[in-house]
Amino acid sequence: MPAFAGGFEGIISMKISSPAGSGNVQMSVGKTGLRSEIDMQSAQMPMKMTMLVKHSQDTAYMIDDKSKTYAEIDLKKGREMAQKMDVKYTAKKLGTETVAGYKCDHLTVSDDKGGEHELWTNKEIMDYDSFVKMMGPNARMGDQGLMKALKDVSADGFIVKMVQRRAGAKEATMTMELVKVEKKSLPAALFEIPSGYTKREGAMAGMPPEAGLY
Repeated sequence: MPAFAGGFEGIISMKISSPAGSGNVQMSVGKTGLRSEIDMQSAQMPMKMTMLVKHSQDTAYMIDDKSKTYAEIDLKKGREMAQKMDVKYTAKKLGTETVAGYKCDHLTVSDDKGGEHELWTNKEIMDYDSFVKMMGPNARMGDQGLMKALKDVSADGFIVKMVQRRAGAKEATMTMELVKVEKKSLPAALFEIPSGYTKREGAMAGMPPEAGLY
């Protein structure tokens, strides 16, 4: 497989499954930003939303194409909230396996709040430094969580597959797995708020419309 790390530009497609439903995530990685499109099918609460993050800004934008609106999310405040939660992660390597054609580090990650994750990571697609750069200019202020635990055991690559469980449980609460990676140039307009969209205001503006909170 080609080495994408560092200068990756293109589309990463993943699938998500859980007891509540299933769906897809498409991440478009460009020279100026990151665009994530999530489409979840669920009987309880189906969800479809788009998130934009500019490499040069500390603000994310949640876009609702149905209402032609967007909400701003302060990434700095998000990092500060995560730091206040003070979740401690511990990673342990289990070996190497091949997932979706990529050789991956297979490991488990546990936290002190009772969460457990089984992960498969690969540095060819994207390494830790590339991931951090996508999350805004000051993202290193908040890299003490999961990605820090992966870096401590030299498994700080792109998460090709993740299985999330409650501590001690065998059944997964959520599984996310890589489907396809396409390396290609993307238009700059893909990482801009569409013309004519208006900004949503209010305390719950950053919630997806499906939550029914605004």
